[in-house]
Amino acid sequence: MKICCITGSNGGIAKQLKKYLLQLNVKIYGCSRTKDNFKHKNYFHKVLDATDQQQVRGWFEYIYEFEKKIDILICLAGTTSGGNLVFNIDHISEFQSDFANTFKSTIICNKEILRYFIKSKSGSIINFSSLAYKKNLIGSSIYSSSKSAVTSFTKILARENIKFNINANIIIPSLIENSDTIKRGKKWRDSILSLQDTVDSDSAKSIANLILFLNQKNNLLITGQEISIGTIL
Repeated sequence: MKICCITGSNGGIAKQLKKYLLQLNVKIYGCSRTKDNFKHKNYFHKVLDATDQQQVRGWFEYIYEFEKKIDILICLAGTTSGGNLVFNIDHISEFQSDFANTFKSTIICNKEILRYFIKSKSGSIINFSSLAYKKNLIGSSIYSSSKSAVTSFTKILARENIKFNINANIIIPSLIENSDTIKRGKKWRDSILSLQDTVDSDSAKSIANLILFLNQKNNLLITGQEISIGTIL
C-alpha cells in the first residue's frame, strides 16, 4: 500500500482527490489548519500549520516512524483568495499572507520530505500550479505569482534530486466543483472555465491516476514537468 501525505487536505481539490486515492488502495495522512470531518479507515488527519517548519517536521517524523516509509507528497496547502486588480490591492500584507501560505508551505514540506525520500532513494513530490498563472488571469497577480514561484522551485528541486530516484512534478488542474468553488461565485467560476479546453467535473479521478503513475518505479525519470489536466498549454 502506498503511503501518501497531503497538505491542505481539508479544502478545495483535496476533498475529491483523497476519495479517489483511497479507492486506489492508498493510505493518506492529511493535514490542514482546521479539523477534517472526513472519515475512512485509511485516512488520518492532523491539524497543523504547513508554514511552520517544526510542525511539518514532527508530522513527517511521526508518519515515517509508524509506517517505515513515505511514498508520495502532495502539496495543496495555500491561499486562493484575492481577485483584485493590482491597483486595488488594499495592503502589502495581502501579498505577504497569500504568497507565504502557498509558496512557503511548499518549500518547507518539500524540504522536509526529502530526508526520507533521499534515504529510501525513491519518492514522488507533486506540487500544484494553476491555469490562472499559465493564462495570466486578470485579478490573480498575487496568486499567480506564488504559483510561478512554486513552478520554478519544483523544476530546480527536480534537477537536484533526480540522482536519488526522486521525481518532482507540477500538476495544473482543471476546475473541480466543490463547496469552496461555489463560494467564490459564478463570475469567478466562469472566468476559470473560459481558460479550459474541456469541462470535466470528475477530473480529480484523472489526477489521482496520474499521481500513482508518476510514483511507479519505472516512471521516476518523468520529473520537472508541468502536466495540465483538461487544457492544452
